[in-house]
Amino acid sequence: YPGIERFQDDMPQYLTQPPAVFKKLLDDAGIALCTIGSGGQYLDPARLQATIQNNAERAKYISHFGCKHLKVNLSQRVGSENLSADNGKILARNLNEVGKRTMDAGIKFAFHPHAWTLVERQPELDMVMELTDPKFVFLVLDTGHATLGGIDPVKALRDYYPRVASIHLKDAEPKYSTARGWKGPAPSQEEH
Repeated sequence: YPGIERFQDDMPQYLTQPPAVFKKLLDDAGIALCTIGSGGQYLDPARLQATIQNNAERAKYISHFGCKHLKVNLSQRVGSENLSADNGKILARNLNEVGKRTMDAGIKFAFHPHAWTLVERQPELDMVMELTDPKFVFLVLDTGHATLGGIDPVKALRDYYPRVASIHLKDAEPKYSTARGWKGPAPSQEEH
């Protein structure tokens, strides 16, 4: 592979140094940085400003590598309940705000629908995509995690193609195929 996507937790020793330090390591290995994974708390008002600042800093950092997007995993879901309409509005508003700040560095803010997070199912994805600003909020579509949550990855790619920042190609067990009628929720980590 010509490039890698690292999680922010994998590189704390580099995130506190000038980007040139990590760039030299990558150049010496002959690989590029595609993005880094980031996170945050998008529904907790007490932690929102830290989430905005963290993602803005990550976006500025990866802009030195020619990256185009920041891949972000959303908060873990609480229980099996779907994302409520009220929480969906709060989430969308906060994602828009973070996206504005990462765009200041020229970096697309791209959330990653993922099993066991706030957005894992088709209705949640559709709600968030409808409520967010396409100038500021993009999507990292993971075919495996989408399938596990009951999202048809081909349909999602067609529906949201202009907002897809990147794709993770993964598979899931055939029993979770959306083509066979699987609608989610994602199985537990132990079940899959």
